[in-house]
Amino acid sequence: MTRVPALVEAGVDVLCIDSSEGYSAWQAETIKWIREHYGDSVKVGAGNVVDGDGFRFLADAGADFLLRLESVEVLSVSLVNKKVLVVDKLQLQLMLRKLVMNTLRKLESMFQFVQMVVLYMITTSH
Repeated sequence: MTRVPALVEAGVDVLCIDSSEGYSAWQAETIKWIREHYGDSVKVGAGNVVDGDGFRFLADAGADFLLRLESVEVLSVSLVNKKVLVVDKLQLQLMLRKLVMNTLRKLESMFQFVQMVVLYMITTSH
């Protein structure tokens, strides 16, 4: 759980908890901890789900979406109480790349702002 606060502070708003078997107390406890500390401000995905019991278990634990690796090339993302989105690995890589690039742009803007504030403080302190 030590990584979650750092990720959220860095601007991450979607987390994905993944293991070979998502039907586990560890995943339920992790989702509960995230909900207790961040409420619904952070979306949480969980998996790997291999059957209906695992799906219900993680949905009841509070996951916003569930992952099921159907094969090496296909990943299903089930939005709880909504629909199923099926993506291949290339689509997933492109989606993740876009998410990372947007996060980096936000961080770059924050860094530029901090630079301007420091420069202002240096020039006005004399």
